[in-house]
Amino acid sequence: LREGITEKVALKGFIDSLLTNLYHDFSPNLGNNEFVVNVKRPEAKVTDQLGTFAQVSDFNAFPGLELPNPIKIEGAEAKGVTITKVDGPGEIVKVDTNWVWKYMPAASEVGQTYTVHYKGQASRGGGAKDQSNGSFSVIVKALKSIAGDTAIYSPSEIDDNGMFKKFSAYTKVPFTINGKYQDLDGAYQIRLTLNGVDFKTISEPSYEFTPTFLQDEGKKLGITILYKSLFMKVYKELHHDEVEIESPPFIVGGSSKVSVDDKVLKLKSGFGIEGHYTQASGDLEVQSEGNYFDTKAPKTGDFDFTLRLIKIPNSSKPLPVKVTFTDPGSKSSVTKTITILPKGKR
Repeated sequence: LREGITEKVALKGFIDSLLTNLYHDFSPNLGNNEFVVNVKRPEAKVTDQLGTFAQVSDFNAFPGLELPNPIKIEGAEAKGVTITKVDGPGEIVKVDTNWVWKYMPAASEVGQTYTVHYKGQASRGGGAKDQSNGSFSVIVKALKSIAGDTAIYSPSEIDDNGMFKKFSAYTKVPFTINGKYQDLDGAYQIRLTLNGVDFKTISEPSYEFTPTFLQDEGKKLGITILYKSLFMKVYKELHHDEVEIESPPFIVGGSSKVSVDDKVLKLKSGFGIEGHYTQASGDLEVQSEGNYFDTKAPKTGDFDFTLRLIKIPNSSKPLPVKVTFTDPGSKSSVTKTITILPKGKR
């Protein structure tokens, strides 16, 4: 029967006998008896007001990145609630038992601000208490590294205009990754590969490691930066690069002139780049044009070496000589020009 219908119900037979204690003998009462039945739906006992609230009230969206903003439900069981978008970008979908707003803006929308309105409806028979309206703001921002383009990796080089040129990876030199992005809070992962084989996964936005000397040279280092918000199930790739690991620069510095009066040249030598130097493995092997210099440059300190002039040139003018220095352990070498000054010249 439908709600609101009123019907007369006739019961033929023994009703009077039951009502007048004559149930021991039903034979005198075989007439009709009528009474009225009014059919109504049971009233729902709804005491709690339905509430729907965006998890993030001021939401940052990024081009190429579909981030979810869950809608929290209060006052009713989530399985009995439907949430629909009224206006604004994106869509509201049901994921498992949760309602989630999703949106992937285009690059042309950077700087745009939107408001998303939505409504919730519960099916409890509670009238106004089964309805809820809500909204949240959305601003579209560019996806930018917090460290800037030139500082995602270190060491890196910039050109004369201050623009990023390239980054490098060397053995013996710490390689730093800063994968955090502006206004993008959540979980980060850095995945590293060597020659395409998984090397290490780090559950942090930044990481530093030093490739192994005389082992990792020539290998291709793959770097992938991934992100997952608190409301995402899987990580999303933000950035990927590859670079070949090189031997660290072998450097020989110090004086580039020696007088025949002194015959001793003081040098500085080691591996690395500015701020990250390591020692050479021992006395340097030396080859010089005309054999003017000794074949070894003895190590006198961590980075200090001396080179002796063993042959005096027959010239009254300064004589430039090419000299090649070799590290005995790695066989890395570098050539520099040393000028031999004649007697009495400094």
